[in-house]
Amino acid sequence: MPKVDVYNMQGKKVSDVELSEAVFGIEPNENIVHSALVNYLANQRQGTQSTKTRAEVSGGGRKPWRQKGTGRARQGSIRAPQWIKGGIALGPKPRSYKYTVNKKERRLAIKSLLSSKVLEKELSKTKTLTPTQSMLFVISHENRHSYQSYHVHQPEANLAVFETIKSDLFRKELSTDEFDEYRKNYFFDGMENDANCWGYIFLEDVLHKNKIDKSMYEIEIDTNLINLHQQQTVGYKTNGNKKRQMEYFDVYHLSEIVKKRPEYVNEYPMLQIMFTKSGEVKPNQELFKGLIDKENHLDMDKYEVARDFVLKAMDQEIEKQQVEKMSTEEKFDYFIVVFTCLHQELKKLKNATRVIGKDERLVDAYQHIMPKRIKVVRKLLQEINKHAELIDDLASLERYGEYGRDLWMAERGIEDLINSIKSPIKESSEQIPSDIAVELLEVSQSEVKPNAARRGV
Repeated sequence: MPKVDVYNMQGKKVSDVELSEAVFGIEPNENIVHSALVNYLANQRQGTQSTKTRAEVSGGGRKPWRQKGTGRARQGSIRAPQWIKGGIALGPKPRSYKYTVNKKERRLAIKSLLSSKVLEKELSKTKTLTPTQSMLFVISHENRHSYQSYHVHQPEANLAVFETIKSDLFRKELSTDEFDEYRKNYFFDGMENDANCWGYIFLEDVLHKNKIDKSMYEIEIDTNLINLHQQQTVGYKTNGNKKRQMEYFDVYHLSEIVKKRPEYVNEYPMLQIMFTKSGEVKPNQELFKGLIDKENHLDMDKYEVARDFVLKAMDQEIEKQQVEKMSTEEKFDYFIVVFTCLHQELKKLKNATRVIGKDERLVDAYQHIMPKRIKVVRKLLQEINKHAELIDDLASLERYGEYGRDLWMAERGIEDLINSIKSPIKESSEQIPSDIAVELLEVSQSEVKPNAARRGV
């Protein structure tokens, strides 16, 4: 079995590690590695090059002069390719260069790269990723894109695939000759973030399965994942000169695009979670009801896809103050979604507070986004406490037994999550701006008034 040396932080050899013969001891296949690299480079191509044909250029449609007797060559149109400013014959048009490589070939390429590095004695413990590990990341990243693209026309809710749908629509509808939406918003593109996260997670898994101590790589991997977390939770997308916070950008532009082109609802069935077949955003109650399955449980996959739309709808319903006018079933749907929104936003608060303790570079972004998230949490808490008696009554209805238990279990989960915020606040106290720290402490001391759980309903 092949062996590699293990070095400490001072560069001294401390031991050696035996590696799997099946992965690190094969004869490298250069042709397969070349194929994998060509596939990766091809999948990176944008395919946006475009020339105008004779049908697309401006100019007269009639014959410029008669066929015979002028002494000049015969011509049919000034838009023909041989004319200055005429159309281009056989020029490039937008196309996708993406293609897939056989699964066995991809695996062989990875094994070949790993084996070649062992042969070259380059697979040593370093603080940064080796070229081999970087290639592993890249291959996994591109495989994730293949998965995303393959499922875009499937109806099943999947957040990663939904991010791909958004990216496709924004590129088609928002990009112009002066503005490339994908390139301008690359770092805040959910599709790319998901593929990057998948690449690092896969890399960690490979290191673990092959008994490679990942402690030396942990700093780099964690730092990259932290940066990705920042990109996913903080940031602005641009459309030309206009800036909009990511959540609002997605909701606004996706709504406008689908309203203008309702055929996208059929082309991408996942959009039916938020939109009617006519391209309009679903009414709030219809949107909430669509998130509840036949067993009266909230479908978390659907919720993750529709999250930004749900938060907007929730804000509208809170402003209306018309909960009492809802039917019993509508009230159940509404409060299950309220509890879910609050639960997820509290988790984001908690995770963001933990992350800032690991990387001081996130302070500015954190300071910008946290007040808005805290405001959302407070609003949802107020809504729950305002209707505490109504929630208790709903949870106690026998005919909605399972449904009712969902309500008080959700309430208990909220209480536990609120209490758990205190620990990361203490851990990251030095990095958190004082005004935000005060607001977070106030949230951590909040109470949830509904008490059906404590009554043992």
